Amino acid sequence: MADAGEILLGRFGRELLGTAQLVFLIFIMGSHILTFTVMMNTLTKHAGHVAFFGFISEMETPTDYPKTLYLLQATDTTMYTVTALVIYRYGGKDVSSPALGSTSPLVSKIAYGIAIPTV
Repeated sequence: MADAGEILLGRFGRELLGTAQLVFLIFIMGSHILTFTVMMNTLTKHAGHVAFFGFISEMETPTDYPKTLYLLQATDTTMYTVTALVIYRYGGKDVSSPALGSTSPLVSKIAYGIAIPTV
């Protein structure tokens, strides 16, 4: 880019486009680091995957492990879907995030009072 800037605008163009290229590369690198961080957070969320091999080794028939994973995934997906449907049904399309913000002040205080000490 700096060479093209020098051809177009001389020394000023070289410095301008060279600096612009440097800034562009810095932002691209930051974007890649952020994307990698988000991907790793999703991949290693709650570090549950570390326990897989321990669970497999403790099972009477380790070959049944894939079936248990399918059952777990089906159960989790069902629970998340039911929870989302109930929140959408009672909170409506304008539900706030987190969903407890859409409840009454008393219910919200009770729920946060129970949840905050566990965090």
